[in-house]
Amino acid sequence: KSGGNLFKRTTSALAMGAIGAVVIFAGGWPWALAMAVFNGAACVEFFTMVCEMNKELPYPPPKWCIQLCTLACASLPILLHATGGKMTSIILATVFSFTAICAALIWNEESHFNEFTSSLFGLIYCGFLPTFWVKLRGMSGVPLDVPGSLLHLWPAWLGGPGIWSLGLVATITIV
Repeated sequence: KSGGNLFKRTTSALAMGAIGAVVIFAGGWPWALAMAVFNGAACVEFFTMVCEMNKELPYPPPKWCIQLCTLACASLPILLHATGGKMTSIILATVFSFTAICAALIWNEESHFNEFTSSLFGLIYCGFLPTFWVKLRGMSGVPLDVPGSLLHLWPAWLGGPGIWSLGLVATITIV
């Protein structure tokens, strides 16, 4: 049975790695959309953990608040890419999202400090910070395709030498 589990895990890891490599190389909208899915999944995982911590965090955010945070986190990479990498857009979107969530928490129920802090941490940790991957992948400006380098030999059917940018190399290196 453990051999079957190892095979499933290895196969799924290779498939996810291949999909991840394709999306990283593609960059642009595919990368922004993949990061939006990642941010949303990270937010769901974070708030699931927060809701399970009854002793340490007795007042988790309500379900509607978690859904708003998840939506905000998932929209940040798309917003950043749509605005051409302007950081002002995601800073304003994060501040606006947290302000709206705070106002809704105060308006709708008896609020607890833990609801505010876990919502803010979720927005920053699962939305704002991972969105920088979109900005990193979009970096350019340093020509990497110089005659005589190994990148100059990159095959055309894989995008040709022009596919290599500083953002692609930095993203691959960090991953």
